Amino acid sequence: MNIITVPIRVDALVADKTTTIIKSGANFAKLPYQDSNHIDRHPETASLVSSISHQPFNNQGSLAAGVHLHWALPDALTRGEVSDSEDQPEISLPPVPNRWLVIRRDAQDTISQQWVVESDYLYPKLVTPERAVCIPAKTRELEPGDPPYRYLGRQVELSQWREDQTAERYPNLNVLGWGNFHFSSLYAECFSVFGCYDDAITRADQVQGCSYEVLGWYADGQQDYVKKYLLTELKTRQQTASKKAAEAGLARSKAQSSRHEDDQEAAEMAQQEADQALQAANFRQVVEDIADWRLDDDVQADGMLCYGRIQFTDSVNLDDGMEAETVKMALAPSSQEAVSTYLSKQLATDEDDQIRIENQLQVVILKETVQGENVDFINQLKIGRHKAGFSPVDGGFLWAFINDGDIDLQPPQQPPANAQAQPAISQQEERQQQLNQTIRQLKDTWADQLQTLNHQQDQVNQLDFAIESQRELLFADWSKYMLCLYPVDRLNDSAYPDSNLVKHLI
Repeated sequence: MNIITVPIRVDALVADKTTTIIKSGANFAKLPYQDSNHIDRHPETASLVSSISHQPFNNQGSLAAGVHLHWALPDALTRGEVSDSEDQPEISLPPVPNRWLVIRRDAQDTISQQWVVESDYLYPKLVTPERAVCIPAKTRELEPGDPPYRYLGRQVELSQWREDQTAERYPNLNVLGWGNFHFSSLYAECFSVFGCYDDAITRADQVQGCSYEVLGWYADGQQDYVKKYLLTELKTRQQTASKKAAEAGLARSKAQSSRHEDDQEAAEMAQQEADQALQAANFRQVVEDIADWRLDDDVQADGMLCYGRIQFTDSVNLDDGMEAETVKMALAPSSQEAVSTYLSKQLATDEDDQIRIENQLQVVILKETVQGENVDFINQLKIGRHKAGFSPVDGGFLWAFINDGDIDLQPPQQPPANAQAQPAISQQEERQQQLNQTIRQLKDTWADQLQTLNHQQDQVNQLDFAIESQRELLFADWSKYMLCLYPVDRLNDSAYPDSNLVKHLI
């Protein structure tokens, strides 16, 4: 069995004490629900995203002392395809390795500890582990009394690890985890899935000269990226190459028998396509085209193994070098404007130069709005900034006659062989002129009816807008009612109106 070893990046954070971090996303363990005994759990939490999400400036978390490892997945496993369905577009991503062996070596390169991380392990319902990522449960799989969340991923010492065939697994685990776009990118979101924790090392002198190795593979070989994607693509290309070779053989036989120049050219063309298909039907070429990996030889592989290693130097300094006195911040209505403001302050000291650079950076962001506007440029830039602060709203639709040039007539049918020949172009032009005249007569005849139709359509549009507005208003009022009934800041709940008054208002 041949294996492709794919390099991955491994990062490490050595914390000599409890370290403050910034959390993102939400704490799904606070979601309210009713258990199997009809007892309300977390009744103090409103059924709102804002009640469980980590809000800015109120989203501090902590990491325990020790070595925290976090690895990045290969780029090929982070690329997906979006379905063509307009109603429910979905993104299809390849499965990722769900078994990881983490090895710690001391300064003498001797193995001192090993762990296995099961990325797809789902803890039993109602079990709260000491260290695991909390994710929302899939609604269609919930039964009455089940909590609306689960815990994903576990870390076990290699000496105690055994593959549990009865354990529940998260199906088709990919780079997005449960559906979060930065799931695998942030350690706080995936620490038990694509991360490992070593609590035995908490000082700089303990980690000096040490190294960590990470090896990842698929528990189910059928889900392996090489087998599921690369070998499948190779088989498709081989079938195409066989078909092209057969077509080239037929074309070559025909050219040899006919000796016609056109057949000779067709045979050469078919042979070129067959050669190109044969060249593409090579495993090394498939790997390069699909995964953008470079292989040293043409040996066909049956699977893949991720491998990464991080080595600590003999002199480790845990000081991150950041000084609070030197931290600078830029505030703006949007993240793009904040970045522009920050960069302009860094690139120039003169105020006029700062404004000029900030405007230039804004032009790059708002290029579609101000492109080509050389006259009154600053005002156009202001308009572009203003428009960027709003979201477009559908204004409904109205009816209109189709334009003459939007209709392409099919060419007339070929007349019988014994019929009198007529110029085909003149027939086409005559039919097009007749159609244009008919459309103009239709517009003149039905102009009043079109106006009446659009008037009625406008009334329907207004009713649709009113319904949507009432829905949004009802949801907004209900959200305020829930916040008043379950205040987030319970130490200052007097700042909230009486929930009964809000309910009466609704």
